[in-house]
Amino acid sequence: MTMQFRQAILETCLQRLAKLVILGTSLVFSGAALAAPEDGQKFGDWTARCESDPNNPAAGTRCFVFQSVIDTEKDRPVMMFAVSQEPDTRAVIVLPLGIDLRSGIEMTVDEAYAKRHPFMFCIQDGCQSHVKMDESLVGSFKRGIKGSIAFRTLPGGQIVRVPFSLKGFTAALNSLQ
Repeated sequence: MTMQFRQAILETCLQRLAKLVILGTSLVFSGAALAAPEDGQKFGDWTARCESDPNNPAAGTRCFVFQSVIDTEKDRPVMMFAVSQEPDTRAVIVLPLGIDLRSGIEMTVDEAYAKRHPFMFCIQDGCQSHVKMDESLVGSFKRGIKGSIAFRTLPGGQIVRVPFSLKGFTAALNSLQ
């Protein structure tokens, strides 16, 4: 497979995941449009995304920050982790299909914070877990270095732990205020 072809596949997958996150944030984050960082602006390992919901143009532009985790061996996204504020801080975690929904996800931050969260729904492009981030969790993210999302696969129930970076999270979150 050529490098250009792999890059095109990755970009298509990331675009589909971004649309899925927009759908999820439209369902979770309702109300006035958020403050707008520059679309595509980088904050360490986090990126700002600002888009309008084509199904609700009156809602204006919505912004969130996200991080995608790519399986480099298979050249495909494994997880997208998006955070928005409207009016409180919420996260949408998008994972691939073929996972055990009953066990939900386990979010860990620097091995100090660990908590289970349920899945909300799955559609063609992946399964979503929506997490209201209270002050304690936001503080853990701001102080943290790394986190992970663990879930079980089907069949067999193998536990998969997907790491993510917290580098730049504080600046990324502050850009939304």
